Amino acid sequence: MNISEYIFSAVRCLSASKMRTFLTTLGIIVGISSVILINTLGESLSKTIENVIYSLLSGNEVYIRIVPSEDNTDVEYDEYGYPIYDRDVYFDQQTIEEYDKMYEGQIERVLDFYEYSINGTIQTDSGESINVSASPVSPSYLNYNGLKIKEGRFVSHDDVDKSLPTIVIDQKVANKYFGGDALGKKLEIKSQDGNVYSLTVVGVLEESAEDVMMGMSSEGSLSRLYIPYTCGLDINQISLENFAFNYINYSIKNIEDEEQFKEDTEEYFDAVFEGTGFETEVTFLTDDLKTIDKIIDIITTVIAVIAAVSLLVGGIGVMNVMLVSVTERTMEIGVRKAMGAENKSICIQFIIESIIISLIGSVLGIIWGIMQSKILAIAVVKLTSDLPVAITVELAVPYGWIIGAVIFSFAVGIIFGVYPAYKASKMEVVDALRYE
Repeated sequence: MNISEYIFSAVRCLSASKMRTFLTTLGIIVGISSVILINTLGESLSKTIENVIYSLLSGNEVYIRIVPSEDNTDVEYDEYGYPIYDRDVYFDQQTIEEYDKMYEGQIERVLDFYEYSINGTIQTDSGESINVSASPVSPSYLNYNGLKIKEGRFVSHDDVDKSLPTIVIDQKVANKYFGGDALGKKLEIKSQDGNVYSLTVVGVLEESAEDVMMGMSSEGSLSRLYIPYTCGLDINQISLENFAFNYINYSIKNIEDEEQFKEDTEEYFDAVFEGTGFETEVTFLTDDLKTIDKIIDIITTVIAVIAAVSLLVGGIGVMNVMLVSVTERTMEIGVRKAMGAENKSICIQFIIESIIISLIGSVLGIIWGIMQSKILAIAVVKLTSDLPVAITVELAVPYGWIIGAVIFSFAVGIIFGVYPAYKASKMEVVDALRYE
């Protein structure tokens, strides 16, 4: 018999007991579909988290922090686990400005001084009070926090250079204070200390996902507004030159070689802090995403291995059914051997039947696993449709695991089909023909 005849004969024999064949493949189907589902969800979760973070922050960012060097055993930590810096360990303004010139046009520094926000109220013509917080920020803050302008513009470099009393407001303030037409008009904020500040509106923001999640939406109790950081510092009578920064943030514009950028940046600042027991650490937003991906991969792999145990159970089921099949077809085996069939031929016949059962279970398991993943993805999108952040599930089908599942099913068919096949091939002709 050639291979096609073996396959045809195996299909005919399996078709004679359709229900038993299906129930046998069920264990393989459950195991394969579970492995495919878990790995698809794991990879999809990684991509979804990445998409959500980028939608909030609108691009890659870099953080430069001062950290204790490895040989600094005398460093002390506060109650929150952060290192306590010496008085002379900080990023001074001159050092930062020199660094900025090195990467002009490639990165832009992000500044925000929330601690010096103008917190107060504005009074509408109808007598309604709106709680507001005007935060001093740099122009790069727009992209850094995923903010979007609906009308006008954001804080500009000219506003910062000239310390202009400009302000960017949200839609709530635009509607309730100005009746919707706000650009170029004056907004008066009465601060908590009783002072009144008059600022010119230059832009109106779209509702940001971050503000909604923090309860500062157009329907929330607090409106977050933005002013040039130099204006905010002038109001608080503070000079930027007196600030000591332990970390600095940058929005990435054009950095091709991130690793080289890290090395050059650390080398530049480490020279500044040489002999202090501190050094700099440079991390990208993508580094944090890679860490998240690694954690998800480990969890996914562990769960997938546990799910794969059901494949072993399915393989045992295949062997059990093949043994039953050998017993039921004892007469058939005897007739074939009496007609000259070799032991090898009988053995191959039963192994091929076992392989076909496993491969059928594999194919159905792959289809069911992918279908489950798509159904769950649709359900997630529907359930999160009311959230301020648009959740877009990027379904990542693990083709490597699919190929591995097919190979594994093929191996299961051979391994768990060998003993039944061997038992059938060693059956004596006389005993087989006399079996009832």
